[in-house]
Amino acid sequence: MGKAPGKLPLPKFQTIALENATIKRQNRTIFQALNFKVNRGEKVLIMAPSGFGKTTLLRTLQNQILLEKGDYLYNGHPVTKFDKHAIAHLFSFIKQSPFMLSDTIRFNITLGQGYTDQEVMEAAEHAGLAELIREKGLDFQIGANGGNLSGGQLQRIEIARALIRKRPILLADELTSALDNRLSLQIHRTLFNLPITIIEAGHKLSQEEMQNYDHVIHLDTLEDSSVVM
Repeated sequence: MGKAPGKLPLPKFQTIALENATIKRQNRTIFQALNFKVNRGEKVLIMAPSGFGKTTLLRTLQNQILLEKGDYLYNGHPVTKFDKHAIAHLFSFIKQSPFMLSDTIRFNITLGQGYTDQEVMEAAEHAGLAELIREKGLDFQIGANGGNLSGGQLQRIEIARALIRKRPILLADELTSALDNRLSLQIHRTLFNLPITIIEAGHKLSQEEMQNYDHVIHLDTLEDSSVVM
């Protein structure tokens, strides 16, 4: 992707950071004086109760929500120095409530982009979809709003959709909330072995899953909203 006029070319990702950041939504302050830094390859879990602002924080990292105060830095430089679309394409985003099209499993993973069946199956394996695809095939119609599949199966399609794009940073909002503990642990183990950075927001994970993250940040217990890595 070419850079916008007057913007710096985007170097290879090393760090993203928020410094003394104030984040507001609809005139309500969600975070104040927040310091948050993630290095390339780290697996970071953000924990807090529902409604605390985890999704807002992930959208801020995507540069969809601008800071009220403070700085958002990419490799130590303000993100405003880089093309906004280039920053956005650093991230894959797994939503808590995936959006599905009334089309095939294949199309809902690729969204019509020209990935090979091998690439589709690799992403599907990582997302725990292999058994479903062996049973029904890539061209199985998932139905309106995904009505022919379970919530857990739809969540795994959403995970595969993110993984196939192989972007350097994976943002996950309640990544495995629709899955049972066994499959959640299986998918987390697979993701931890991938050469990507993961920033996951959640409120309920097992101790076995949590111990594999490089950092677990409990937003609701931060005294000064500072995260020290």
